Amino acid sequence: MIWTTFLSASLAAPVTDTITPRLIQPIVFEEPFTYNWNADRRQASTATVLVLEITANRRGLPQVGAPVLYVGSSPAARAHPGGASNHIVAYIIGHPDLSETPIFWGPDVLPERVTQEMGQQYEDTLAGKPPDKAIIAPLTQATLSLTNEAALYAHIATLIDQYAPEDKIFSQGIRVTKGQ
Repeated sequence: MIWTTFLSASLAAPVTDTITPRLIQPIVFEEPFTYNWNADRRQASTATVLVLEITANRRGLPQVGAPVLYVGSSPAARAHPGGASNHIVAYIIGHPDLSETPIFWGPDVLPERVTQEMGQQYEDTLAGKPPDKAIIAPLTQATLSLTNEAALYAHIATLIDQYAPEDKIFSQGIRVTKGQ
């Protein structure tokens, strides 16, 4: 009886999620690439890399029964699960104004199945308030020019080493698979 009461109370308790930007890096590419983290598969010539501090309950491998991270209506490409530091490095295509664009967790759906319409519905129903401009401005780095997607992942690997060193196996894997 006590166990049932405890279990019911814990399932009913709201989960407090926080997503706090720690770094925002706009990027432009010499060679466009296909963004595979949504159903639209758009060509990308710009992107924004984000380092986000997240709550521990959101750590986990992307695309494996884990909530999808959204920036506005678009799934963000997560490069690693986020370890004990509770930091993840992700990117999205384009340069959205993050003081007007919410960052939030959506349902457990494979990101490459999310259409623009689905993403917009999730944003309309699940998104909270975007980060304040006073928070975003000092975190935004100068625009970085990179050759291609492989160079993007090399940059991401460096950020994983810096912000989530316990996920070093993922940064090493990126370097091996992307030839950096």
